[in-house]
Amino acid sequence: MCSPGHIVGGLVSDVANLFGGGSTPNYGSAAASAEAQQEALINAGTSLVNAVYGGGTANTYSPVTPGVKGTKGTTYYNVGKTAGSPEYSFQPLTSAQETHWDKHKLPATLYQATPETFTGFNQDFYNNYYNSYVSQAQPQLGQQYQTNRNALTYSLADRGLLGSSSGGNAMSQLQQEYEQGAQGIANTGQSLVSSLKQNIQSNENTALSQIEQSTDPSAATASAINTAASYQPPSTFQPLANAFAGIANQYYTNALLSYNPATTIGTNPSVSSGGSSYLPQGYGSGTGGVGPTVTQ
Repeated sequence: MCSPGHIVGGLVSDVANLFGGGSTPNYGSAAASAEAQQEALINAGTSLVNAVYGGGTANTYSPVTPGVKGTKGTTYYNVGKTAGSPEYSFQPLTSAQETHWDKHKLPATLYQATPETFTGFNQDFYNNYYNSYVSQAQPQLGQQYQTNRNALTYSLADRGLLGSSSGGNAMSQLQQEYEQGAQGIANTGQSLVSSLKQNIQSNENTALSQIEQSTDPSAATASAINTAASYQPPSTFQPLANAFAGIANQYYTNALLSYNPATTIGTNPSVSSGGSSYLPQGYGSGTGGVGPTVTQ
């Protein structure tokens, strides 16, 4: 803990410390005070970034308005060292020092602290990111399945193949492509999370390095917090690509090339026919009421 003399003496902005009581500036003392302040800001910024990325509570420190009398009950901080620590940090004043500044104008060497709590980038954050993607992609897959099933049913019926083994194979292939598409959604979600983790880790390392090397640690810390806040699931992900292109090309194109409508008018099923037996297993149980539930 710093002594009252150190607190009153101040850092760079304290004239008495700079001149050492005489007319000759004490540049050595001023430089040492500035270095101590810089080290305290770096350590505070490092603690804050660790809390931002890993979760926890840390203080942000802002200088007081000099020349204004202190407010009773407010905790003020000065740059100092804790017992056994070689590094400077922001230390709360003693009760006696607090009482002193309750009656006097504050020097520019004091700070106030604001505690901030962060959830960090934990597994819940990444699960939420993954689920955000799946909840958007899975309904698209279900809609694609329904559209392609309707078209396939109509195409097979027009060729008189709806109840044949060829028709059954076509519907089975449609279900297989649905299941592959569902697995593709899960894989893409995991890939997005993996890439996000790498980006966040890289930016955390960059932020810590910038705080350490910056001439303005406070600005570097604020920049790191703003960057971290941008890592949220987007409102809209890239639309899902057509998961049924293979079966569409195989059956619909052939149907156009060998179009042979049923000879009995009115026997073709509507696009919604075909029977529930053609629905994929678990269809309708997923997010948005379509498709099976995909787990990470």
